[in-house]
Amino acid sequence: MQNVVSKNLTSDTLSDLNEQVINLKRSHSSDAFVYLVFLEQTLAILSLELSFQKREISTEQLNANLDALEEF
Repeated sequence: MQNVVSKNLTSDTLSDLNEQVINLKRSHSSDAFVYLVFLEQTLAILSLELSFQKREISTEQLNANLDALEEF
């Protein structure tokens, strides 16, 4: 399944999502608030990717928004 998904995502988004999966796994049992923050970031990443796929935002906008999420 991941192979199919990874072919349809930009490399930056895929990288960020992989990082989020690790963070979600680490925080799941230790801190509910941190888990929810990571979950919200994951949803934001997916939302940005959808906007990019629909051509609502450019590659530059996608990357800038992904970078801004990482700083949070």
